[in-house]
Amino acid sequence: MAKTTAKKRARLAPKKKDFKWEDVLAELRSKPTVSVPKAGFAIAGLSPSASYDNANTDGSIGGVPVIETGKKKRCPSIAVLRKLGLADEPPAAA
Repeated sequence: MAKTTAKKRARLAPKKKDFKWEDVLAELRSKPTVSVPKAGFAIAGLSPSASYDNANTDGSIGGVPVIETGKKKRCPSIAVLRKLGLADEPPAAA
């Protein structure tokens, strides 16, 4: 039986997606939709798999709707920003 080296194990292991808050916030403010894992991370600190589980069960993540287009699932960025209280609301009409 062949030995598995540390390099080979590292290459074969699934890659963990580590999100940085600054990167997620920049994407939320620059794109109309955001991926389900990033929305789950921003709203509740969820892992990617927990975010997809929540989206599949409820059809939303923390009250933010999930949009399904084919196989892709996305969340509206403005809804995530509003949930976080970071949306820039236009001033009310006088």
